[in-house]
Amino acid sequence: MSYQATVFNLMISCPSDAKNGQEGVRKSINNWNDKHSERNQIVLLPLYYETHVPAVLADPGDERPQAVINDYIVRMSDWLIVIFKNKIGMFMGRADSGTLEEIQLFRKLYPYRPVSVYFYEQTEDEKVKEYKDKLPGIWKGYKNDSELQRKFSDDISHVVYKNTYFQQNMWIIDEL
Repeated sequence: MSYQATVFNLMISCPSDAKNGQEGVRKSINNWNDKHSERNQIVLLPLYYETHVPAVLADPGDERPQAVINDYIVRMSDWLIVIFKNKIGMFMGRADSGTLEEIQLFRKLYPYRPVSVYFYEQTEDEKVKEYKDKLPGIWKGYKNDSELQRKFSDDISHVVYKNTYFQQNMWIIDEL
């Protein structure tokens, strides 16, 4: 049966080597929706640049591909979920990587919206380790993709039910 719902856009960002983890996060979101969305009248919609950014040229003045990603996903997201594995990503013209630029832009535009960051614990990449050490707040480590999926699944309800941004933008019926 159909129902009305508020849709929250969740951007899942990662360098190319962490794409498998992205799939586990998507499954966690879908599982959460199956259990909670109809009763709470909210839907969490996972967004990726591969599926939610059309083939369009960038606007004059900022002709980088990352600018298109920023316009089509970063600016319309309610929650940014970031996964790092063995690399920080590729330089896209501003920050050290497109993923880092997405974090910086999202935090600048929406300082009170949630950003969740997950780091692969066995990474050897110095840039990833350095970024992790400088990151303010709490991040989580993971050993494999199934552990990442489990940890993110555990985090979803905490963010949705307790984060100020979400509380201000929905009516909560369920409890943790």
